Amino acid sequence: MSPVDFMYFYVKDFFILLFLELVMLVLFTTNPRIGSRRDRIHVLSLMAICLALSVAREVDTIFSDVSLYPYTNMPRAIGTYLTYVLGVASLLLFFELALPDTRKVLLLAIPLALMAILYLTIIIFPTAENPLVVGFGTDNVFRRGPLGFTSHTLSVIYTLGLMGVIIRSAGSARRVDTLVIVSCGIGVMYALAIETLGIATNVLYPTILISTVVWVLYSFMKTARHDTLTKLMNRLTFLDDEMRENGSVCAVISIDMNGLKQINDAKGHIAGDDGLRAIGSVLERFSSADCRMYRTGGDEFTALCRKMDEGAVRRICDDVRDGVIQKGYSVSIGYAMRTPGMSVEDAYKAADAAMYESKRAYYQREGNDRRKHRA
Repeated sequence: MSPVDFMYFYVKDFFILLFLELVMLVLFTTNPRIGSRRDRIHVLSLMAICLALSVAREVDTIFSDVSLYPYTNMPRAIGTYLTYVLGVASLLLFFELALPDTRKVLLLAIPLALMAILYLTIIIFPTAENPLVVGFGTDNVFRRGPLGFTSHTLSVIYTLGLMGVIIRSAGSARRVDTLVIVSCGIGVMYALAIETLGIATNVLYPTILISTVVWVLYSFMKTARHDTLTKLMNRLTFLDDEMRENGSVCAVISIDMNGLKQINDAKGHIAGDDGLRAIGSVLERFSSADCRMYRTGGDEFTALCRKMDEGAVRRICDDVRDGVIQKGYSVSIGYAMRTPGMSVEDAYKAADAAMYESKRAYYQREGNDRRKHRA
């Protein structure tokens, strides 16, 4: 078969995959802000693996035609080997996007490496009549040995195992993350199943790429709605929630870091950022579905509370204040309970006023009031 004929059949069989690869390449080269550097490297690596995988799959398909190739040939053996190994590798790389711990991924790669070594028997003994994994005899007819389903089994284990790890490690703040990655995983599992059963062909790799695009774009949108320094939700999200959940908010808490200017002047802005991160970690610990925390300004934080009485709101304020003190910093806090007819914006203004009263008292105690406060 000539290279031109090969390209014709390859493009015909993998047009959807090639189209997705082109779209993703344009998307990532023209929008450098999409995803983190780690995500971009993973996506580009996954694109390369899927492209190599599709070529190997096409080689395997073409050279398995016994009417054209009645004898076992090395191109088919190599194509088959790469199809099995790269297929499992693409699954592992896809789910690595959702696993922040690189060490776990390295451990998970050990079974893949062992499988790759085992499957070398396809290339070393391609004409085996009774292969250990798979072989083709001398007549180029596919034969599956006792370990012939190792790659399929490992693919299922990777998919189910990694989905389980993600679900178990996801807290309430990452519930949507879990839903997105599990939905993508179910799609990949379905594509893997129908290919394994022979119901359809060439659907797994496009499914992996589509799922990758969904996950990366979701991560990008999530990043756009979160503060990069403290990892709390940002002011944009606060304004959206303030308007969207106006009917369910029962109280607003206003929190402001004390002494940030003094820290910046004495120790530098990196030290100030460390303080903001420390406060953010405390607020994240007390964040829940009924008390969502936001960073709404430089040293300003806000919480929207739902389904809470005043005692519960006051306890959160006390717990946050104590938690920040344990970190070696200080905050001023004020809150306001909504009354009938009061908007969330009015409650926010009342909480802000109460916070500034607390801040005035703090600076009076410290004897170093360097801020201009609102009346």
